[in-house]
Amino acid sequence: MAYHRYLASTLAVREFDGAPSVVVVTAGPGAEDRVADAVMAAEVGQPRRLPLLLTTMGLLTTAEHGPFDCVWRIPGVHNGRRAWPDALGII
Repeated sequence: MAYHRYLASTLAVREFDGAPSVVVVTAGPGAEDRVADAVMAAEVGQPRRLPLLLTTMGLLTTAEHGPFDCVWRIPGVHNGRRAWPDALGII
């Protein structure tokens, strides 16, 4: 909720060209699901989604290209995983 308030502030507009992304790496799938659920609950009633990427240590350590592989989940957007930076909409 605090990050939502910050992103809506004039301070964020002055400090950044677009919202800085939050990258979360969890210990496993259960923790990843809990973080995704918490993020979705915090976004209720907010004017926009948090720029958040979510994954697990297991996926990061086994993916051929590490963090640049299709390991990133975007809570509430889709169930599949995307590569970084494509997950951020850069590509």
